[in-house]
Amino acid sequence: MFGVEQDFRGKGKLTGLTPESMESIYRLIKRIIFSRRLTAPITVFGAFTYRCDLHCSHCYQKAGSPMKNEMTTSQALDIIEDLARSGTSNLSISGGEIFLRDDVYELVEYAAESRMRTLIVSNGFSVTEEVVRNLTRCGLDYLAISMDSMNPRVHDSFRGRSGSLERAVNAVHCSTAAGLVSSVRTTALSFNYSDIPDIFSWCVENDVDEFVLFHGVGVGRASAIEDQLISYEDFLSMGCILKAHEKKIKNLRVYLPRGGIPYIICSLPHGATSESYMPFSLSGLIMTNSCLAGYNVLLLPDGSIAPCSEGTVLQGTLWDLS
Repeated sequence: MFGVEQDFRGKGKLTGLTPESMESIYRLIKRIIFSRRLTAPITVFGAFTYRCDLHCSHCYQKAGSPMKNEMTTSQALDIIEDLARSGTSNLSISGGEIFLRDDVYELVEYAAESRMRTLIVSNGFSVTEEVVRNLTRCGLDYLAISMDSMNPRVHDSFRGRSGSLERAVNAVHCSTAAGLVSSVRTTALSFNYSDIPDIFSWCVENDVDEFVLFHGVGVGRASAIEDQLISYEDFLSMGCILKAHEKKIKNLRVYLPRGGIPYIICSLPHGATSESYMPFSLSGLIMTNSCLAGYNVLLLPDGSIAPCSEGTVLQGTLWDLS
């Protein structure tokens, strides 16, 4: 275990590549990706229901009760078929809590058969060995579980239900045991900031494949906890702390969205320049002003779409636009 009192800003290069080399690699990857003629979003984040068995304080959707006119199984399958035919590569299936839909296995199987890389994002409360066996049979590629702290008091309090951390931990264990690619996802806020290294360390010790750290955004239910939001500098500083311990990573991939090729790639605040954050770049964090709106699209339970997975600017339903 390690603490967050260490500050690695400005301490120099912590990776095997120079910052210039990493920037060059990233520019090449960016040029390849963005030169592609876009006929469909590369990744669709599908919130197929707003029903949820938890009440997370930082939920950007205010999930809990189902949305009016949530799509039927037939409508959901039609959308998946259209996405696959149009050339979408990745489908993230979530909610709310996706396991509260009775047709979850049917959706996963259809997406997998359509040759899309298929991911489920869940709070883990309903995930058991049997559930994971069914997901494996259906062809799921990734199972991502949200965890806020390794302290049950902290995690359960923010999730609004006792025992939720225990269920999340069990879900990750079931996923790794079944051979699924396992991912743990954490939203960085002030309440759990000091707990993030312990989550990361737990992932390393338990052979988790991927750790993703998100910067908390004040939308949805999280708009009521703006005092818990951390600065962008603190978010990147935590990335530096994790990168400083990359010798412990083994096969674990550590991402701060936008991805992790080849290291940690972050979006800069509007109007900022990479020079403003050079100390973080020296620590292995690659900065970009790229916006992936349109390359990634958010699909809501009633078929509405937004051009950004964290956005609230709706563009109508797929049926209106088709």
